[in-house]
Amino acid sequence: MLTIASLLLRDQIAEGSEPSANFLLLKLLPAAPIDVASMPLNLAIVIDNSTSMHIWRQPIREAIAAACQAVDLLGPNDSISVVAFQDEARVFQPQALVRDKEAIKRAIRSIQDWDSGGTRIAAGVQAALGQILATVAQGGASSSLGRTTAAEGGASRLLLLTDGHAEDGPDCLALAREAASRGVVFTTIGLGEQWNQHLLAEMAGLARGRWQYVRQASELSELFRREVAAVKETYIRDLTLRLKLRQGVSISKLRQVEPEVADITAERDGAHELVVKLFTMQRQVPLCLLAALQLSPRVAGRYLLAEIDATYRLHGSEREQREQVRVELQVCPAQAADEAGQNGIVLRYVDVEQIDNDYRQAAVLLEQGAPDEAAQLLMRAHEAAVRTGDDQRAHLIQATLAELQRTGQVSAGTRLTGLEELRATNLLTDSGGA
Repeated sequence: MLTIASLLLRDQIAEGSEPSANFLLLKLLPAAPIDVASMPLNLAIVIDNSTSMHIWRQPIREAIAAACQAVDLLGPNDSISVVAFQDEARVFQPQALVRDKEAIKRAIRSIQDWDSGGTRIAAGVQAALGQILATVAQGGASSSLGRTTAAEGGASRLLLLTDGHAEDGPDCLALAREAASRGVVFTTIGLGEQWNQHLLAEMAGLARGRWQYVRQASELSELFRREVAAVKETYIRDLTLRLKLRQGVSISKLRQVEPEVADITAERDGAHELVVKLFTMQRQVPLCLLAALQLSPRVAGRYLLAEIDATYRLHGSEREQREQVRVELQVCPAQAADEAGQNGIVLRYVDVEQIDNDYRQAAVLLEQGAPDEAAQLLMRAHEAAVRTGDDQRAHLIQATLAELQRTGQVSAGTRLTGLEELRATNLLTDSGGA
């Protein structure tokens, strides 16, 4: 089952004639029995076969080895396809149930005999999505990708590995959007320091997944292992939130903040409703969203700000489950509001999200050749980390600042490490699930 809780930064605010701001934290807590079987997985692996992946042949060999090890983690009810791309895409392993692991591995190893070329990521992604979606039974409206939904009853995941810049970035984003509408989640993996972090992050965000930074090809096998193991822990699927806002309430920003900070896509349904498709959740892994609220002026009284509806399906069941929560606010005299104070849990997430946002903006400014403006954001992020007693974040940001002050720039490796490590939160785990 799924439990939803809501917390406001201030659940009591002062009455007045001016608009006010607040923050809403939504906590989604899945509880699965320990003995629940793993959800079937439909996995597609997309491997960059560009010229740079063949330097000393190490990157492509490590990628092939990682894909073969991923096969060993799959069971007979899982399916897998493997696609490689350069100037074009080629399906080396069509989507099939994992019944003959050695035959699948032989197909994967044959990638190293294919000529290398350019970096047409979209060609590889489209071919892989076609493989995943083709596992659905016949029927339904067709599109450029094939079927209308991912494999019935299973979790569908696409793992994309590249070490370079795409030659077809806009097409990649269009495919990510269409994949999201079919419930296919992306994990995008950048190898080395020459890939387009903005593109891979946006693709993963649109398709409700995550991007990963791999410093060396030798790390790929462990990363593939972690990703497959995590997906196999999927317990909730088809998860959608509907945020029904009352008159005088609006949301200026909505981001995921647990288990890591990430952008999410919300679709408007009328003037006062937002729909967020979260797709899947792993057992025992909480998910939190942070919304920045804008409120109209209010006189004293108790107000309903929003109703949150969640619909989802549990592993092994086609019955749609529903959970609801109401978000209420007390408006009172200023003294009573001041005495009520702020919720410490919500405040921690507000600070972590702002630190992540400042560092991300600083990274963009550094790429654009604006070190002074970047330094200001980095200093603000560092001050916030120090103020909140977050030594790990403070140390990482300070290291970035020190490199900038010493050299006048920040290396791609330092930026990517900062972006990757600062997004991690796990505050609920650290605070015992508070």
